[in-house]
Amino acid sequence: MRLQGWKLCKRLVERLVERLCKRLCKRLCKRLFKRLFKRLCKRLVERLCERLVERLFKRLVERLVELMSRLSDAGARRDKSGNSMSLVQLRIYKKAGEISDEIAAFVISWPILHQKTLGEQIIRAADSISNNIAEGYGRTSTGERIQFLMYSDGSIAETRNCLHRALARGLIDHDTNTRLQQKLLSLSISLIEFANAALIRDTQYAGPFRDRIARRRAW
Repeated sequence: MRLQGWKLCKRLVERLVERLCKRLCKRLCKRLFKRLFKRLCKRLVERLCERLVERLFKRLVERLVELMSRLSDAGARRDKSGNSMSLVQLRIYKKAGEISDEIAAFVISWPILHQKTLGEQIIRAADSISNNIAEGYGRTSTGERIQFLMYSDGSIAETRNCLHRALARGLIDHDTNTRLQQKLLSLSISLIEFANAALIRDTQYAGPFRDRIARRRAW
């Protein structure tokens, strides 16, 4: 009887221990699994965030590089043509137009003979100043642009000569001639400086106008 009681007690203890072990194992497994799952989720979230941030940063950098490239190309095109403003905003163009309009206004009052001869000649010469500035402003190469500026400067010289002839023939007074001569001389200087600025911007230009403009500035 004692042996049977001992065996029964032993079985009960073993079952109890087994149940306790199972419960402990389950709890431990749950805790371990929970911790592992949390760590795994945390790592996954961190990696996803890192990749997302990396992609966003990469795209942002690419967009910035693309934008800078476009701005650089636009600046290069603008510097190459020199047209950083519209033609009507250009000072030399405005001055040329004002001078030609003033000349045309007083030529109308001349006698018909002088209107048909010297009058038409001086108006064509004066208008040619702004016309050549406009045509050169529409060109893209430095050589072409300066060529038309030189044409415009030649038209200034022609206009000044016509004014001298008008003064000699009594068609304009001395004050009018002096005032317009000074305006034309100032415009001529501005034209040459404008051409020189275009040469400074275009460092790759190797044409003949560098020497010509340098000599013209030395006059």
